[in-house]
Amino acid sequence: MKKDILGEIDELREVYYEQHRKHHDNYAISAMVTFRSMEGFQRGIAAFDIKRIKKVLMDICCSCCFKKTAYDIKFHGKWLRLKKTVDPELILWENFAISRQSKCLRKIVFGFVMLILLAACFYSVFLFEKYIYTVE
Repeated sequence: MKKDILGEIDELREVYYEQHRKHHDNYAISAMVTFRSMEGFQRGIAAFDIKRIKKVLMDICCSCCFKKTAYDIKFHGKWLRLKKTVDPELILWENFAISRQSKCLRKIVFGFVMLILLAACFYSVFLFEKYIYTVE
């Protein structure tokens, strides 16, 4: 009885998410997990630290040997990547949605504006020196 209800809930959830994906382009770029202890962190790293050759074998093979591991580690058909991150309290969450391209473009524009201001300062100093030279 309980398994039937849970199976029905899973089916309805999949239908909902499938309809939601068709109408929305929002998706997670990354996720953060906080472990309660260093032991939990080490277990998580050990569980997800799969060598590249094993990933290739899991993709090619019928997954009979790696079925549970491959199912648990893949998310929406893609391999998960783990890396250490900073403390969540230090993250500027307002800037989290800004893409790398946008950040790079902003840095280029900022640098260009600074070069123009620097050139304008040099030119104004040059004109001031020229004016002083002509007055004397």
